Formats: sequence, C-alpha cells, structure tokens
Amino acid sequence: MLFLMFSVLLDGSFDRTMQISYLIIMLAILNISTHFVWVATSNSLSKLTHHPIIEKSLNYFFSISLVLVAIWLLISLSK
Repeated sequence: MLFLMFSVLLDGSFDRTMQISYLIIMLAILNISTHFVWVATSNSLSKLTHHPIIEKSLNYFFSISLVLVAIWLLISLSK
C-alpha cells in the first residue's frame, strides 16, 4: 500500500520532500483516526455481546459462515 501510495501520488513537478512529508502526515492521521473508530466500535460491540443469547447466536452465525466459505472453496477448487 505504501509503495502504491508513493508511486501514484508523487508528482515530479513539486518538491518531493514536501510531498513525502505531507503523505506521511496524512497517512498517520488516517491510521490514528481509524484506530480510534476501531477501538470505540469494538468496545460498543463487546458490551452488546455479553448477553448469553446474543453470544450463542453470534457463534452459530460465525460457524455457519465458516462452513459456507469452506463449501464455496471446495466447489471452486473442483472446477
């Protein structure tokens, strides 16, 4: 991702040091903000899933999803 970002977004007509600094700062801001969103969302979801019925439902959902992906992979490999 970093190689793609620098190869696509760098413009040869401007100062490269300034552009690289700007890209690094923007990437850091993006990463920090998405981490805060990730932490806040996971904290909310963990509070929601403490109920035993919801926990069991989620376990069944993830189990069925895993089985469906395994079946899909087996079907796609047999073609």
